[in-house]
Parts: sequence; C-alpha cells; structure tokens
Amino acid sequence: MEITKELISTIYSRAYQYCIAKHNEHIDYIKIDQDGIQGVSYVGNDREYFDINIDKLSQDLDILIKEREEREEKARIENEKIRAEQKRNEERIAKELRFKQFQKLKREFENESTNNKI
Repeated sequence: MEITKELISTIYSRAYQYCIAKHNEHIDYIKIDQDGIQGVSYVGNDREYFDINIDKLSQDLDILIKEREEREEKARIENEKIRAEQKRNEERIAKELRFKQFQKLKREFENESTNNKI
C-alpha cells in the first residue's frame, strides 16, 4: 500500500468532518497510532480526545448529524426542565420569605395598635 499526501489529507479531512458531525467540535490535530486515529481538540487548557476508527470514518455524516442534533435537543429540553424547577424553587423561597416578613410586620403593627389603645 502506498501512502500518499492525498491519502493523509483525505483521512484528516474525513476525521475532521466526523468530529464536526458527531460532536459538533473542531479538532486541532489528529493523532495516528497502532490503535487507530484520535482527534484532539483544545477546550481552554484541557484537551478533549475523540477516538476515530476506520469504521467511523466511513459512516454516513448526515446520520451522525441527525443523532447529534437529537442528543443536543434532549439535553436542551432536560436543561430547560432543570432551570424551570430551579426557578419555581427560587420563587417559592422568595414567597416564603416575603410571607415571613409580612407576618413580622403584621405582628409589629398589631402590637403598636394595642399599645396605642392603652
């Protein structure tokens, strides 16, 4: 098997396209060793690794994009549920606090009105 510059370029391009389709991540470089291909992406000071075997390089990218979008949509819906629950809890706590303040003020004014009657 002859390894050409075009073959390496094709593998890199396909691995890059795979990472975009599967993970919505760009890759900064590709590492090739005896175990396969690995895309590496820098996220801040951290590195994120994406294992890419030969079978993955030949997958239909449109299917990968659809699967990723479905995962992202599920995660978005779940996050919205969590945020809504947090908002309800915050509103409940704020309401309880306002009610306690109301009760305190009510007692204060009731005490003042009974003291003024004497």
